[in-house]
Amino acid sequence: RDAESTVDELTRRTVTALSGIALPEQSAQRLAHSLWVSIAARELSERQVETLQSDMQLMLTSLGVAESNAQLVAAQVGDVQAAVGDRARRWYELF
Repeated sequence: RDAESTVDELTRRTVTALSGIALPEQSAQRLAHSLWVSIAARELSERQVETLQSDMQLMLTSLGVAESNAQLVAAQVGDVQAAVGDRARRWYELF
């Protein structure tokens, strides 16, 4: 249930950020793929989540989304991953 509400919030923030922006087909596909990874990936490391957030923010700003809105979406990607991810830290990540 917690994951559902965080995904709903990601959807809301993304729609708000992209309101009024025309997406080229290739950009729309890249965005859809990043959102799918954000929601479906269960085994991402902390570094991979950070990279996903950074990529999302850069993609949105390159599309003309305001920096503050892009940051909100990227932050929500991290929240979604915290809710859906079930990967325990590996022993070698503790150092």
